[in-house]
Amino acid sequence: MRAQPDEWWNPIYGWIRLSVNHSGTKVIIHDWAVNSEINQPINAGQTMKLSDEDLQSSNDIQIYSYGKQIFINQNSQNLPLEISIYNLLGEEVKHLVSSDESVNVQADQFPSGIYFVKVRANGENTSKEVVVE
Repeated sequence: MRAQPDEWWNPIYGWIRLSVNHSGTKVIIHDWAVNSEINQPINAGQTMKLSDEDLQSSNDIQIYSYGKQIFINQNSQNLPLEISIYNLLGEEVKHLVSSDESVNVQADQFPSGIYFVKVRANGENTSKEVVVE
């Protein structure tokens, strides 16, 4: 019996932005996004199917990066933020606690790549994938 395409093929849709050196021996992945749902939008940095619930910010914390800096902003009442930054191997590379409304983490010591920022505030966790260039 011949297998039907849907039995052996589960397509994943996405994009990747990368750089390759002249000799082809080094590849740097800057960012990527994927979605396993057909005909659905792919949000920047999306690495899995997201539901509407995932896109809502429950504790008003914004996390983003630019160059070698990671920014964390809270729109609430200056709650203490516990911030952890992890590399792709799951290793914690930075940990800090701050009650500031805006936190700017200098990432000069981090190699270029993708990092995960986890912020805990008022018993709730917010996580975001960021790119350090």
